Amino acid sequence: MIVKNNRFVLNTPAPSHAVPETPLVDQIGVKTPRGAKSLAQCLILLFAATIVGLAFLPWQQTVTGRGQLIAFNPNDRKMAITAPISGLVEKWHVYEGSRVKAGDPIADLRDPDPDREKVLQNRKIFLEGEQDRLKNQIESRKKAINELKKSQAEQVKVAEKGIEIAKETVRAREALANASKERWLVGQKQFSLFDKAVETGVLAGIRLIEQEAQVKIAEQDYLRSVNELNAAKASLNQAEARRNQVEADTLTGIEIATQELNRLEQSLFTVQGNLEQLDTEIRRFNSRFVKAPVDGTILSIEENSSQGGSAVKDGSVLAFIVPESQEYVVELFIDGVDAPLIQRDADGRYPHVRLQFEGWPAVQFTGWPSAAYGTFGGRVRQIDQAANSKGQFRILVEPDNSVWEDDNWPSPEFLRQGNQAVGWVFLQRVTLGWEVWRRLNGFPPVVAPDEPGKAPKDGKSEGKPLKVKVP
Repeated sequence: MIVKNNRFVLNTPAPSHAVPETPLVDQIGVKTPRGAKSLAQCLILLFAATIVGLAFLPWQQTVTGRGQLIAFNPNDRKMAITAPISGLVEKWHVYEGSRVKAGDPIADLRDPDPDREKVLQNRKIFLEGEQDRLKNQIESRKKAINELKKSQAEQVKVAEKGIEIAKETVRAREALANASKERWLVGQKQFSLFDKAVETGVLAGIRLIEQEAQVKIAEQDYLRSVNELNAAKASLNQAEARRNQVEADTLTGIEIATQELNRLEQSLFTVQGNLEQLDTEIRRFNSRFVKAPVDGTILSIEENSSQGGSAVKDGSVLAFIVPESQEYVVELFIDGVDAPLIQRDADGRYPHVRLQFEGWPAVQFTGWPSAAYGTFGGRVRQIDQAANSKGQFRILVEPDNSVWEDDNWPSPEFLRQGNQAVGWVFLQRVTLGWEVWRRLNGFPPVVAPDEPGKAPKDGKSEGKPLKVKVP
């Protein structure tokens, strides 16, 4: 057999009569059936039609994030139970996994100084006695100051009365002095007239002598009234001086008593501060019996009790407790390129989310959520305003059964804080061909399908959440 013109030809002696050379296949009669060719062509056309048909299937765009279950209230998250004082762990009342109520005993601490409680109580008794003594002295000083002020008012009132009497006396003496002066001046004028009359012989000299005597009497009366006026003014000055002296003396006593009162009040303030500090120390000492701050479950015990007690310092962690929370959310971390796509709808609500919790088997088709099984409904509650160190944004997802009535999360007995979760945030519905084309070109998901260049609507409302069937 030889190869000729890309065909295998039997190398046999040619017969006596020559025949045309034919292919081996034609010689043995092997041919492709017409039915097989038709079937192959149909399959090729069906495959092409399937690809074209899939390109127009509706597709749900999603943003995927991973995270964990947490309590929405920070006070309901894992917290540390710390030692209120430095001492020894004498006894534990709980173990890891114990469920406690607020106020239940956790551990007993023992102070290294066995006489500390007695010393604190004796010091408190002393400070309370000092406080009572200072309060009594302050009350006495206040009463004394009130008495001094009352006495000052009375003495000043008496002095003011004396001043008024002295002023009345001065006014009376001034009136008498003015009257006597007027009489004296009139007498002098009359004496001058009599003196001229005697010289002319009109009157006898005897009358001049009598007039001169009256003038001298008027002058003496005037001088006496002036002396009495000066004496009255001196009495007024003395009365005013007495009033000023009374005010000065009583004011000095009041100032001294006030200074003593301020000193006592300052001492009382210091004693009360020491007493409050001591009460705080006593409360801390009494808090050596550590109690549960909230209802919850003991997660772990950090300090182990040994022979004689395990020494701990003030503020060191004794144990961790997980409070019982009534409001859980899932924190998911999404890429920064996807964060701007999670927006509120016309009703002011964030998009719907499908969640898969760790330990709960589920089947999730991101493009066809109606075929999902084992996922749970949620809704974005908030988005952080800043990214973490990895450039991811955190979103909080709360339970949402608006899509399906029985779409409730598992019981807290099985769903605990820290459970890992995967979430798919629903955006818009587009065609599968658009989604493939978008992914091949690295475009972001559709934000608003009505914008130019976005995928056309498929006859359904993109603004409403999908009705997804869940188990």
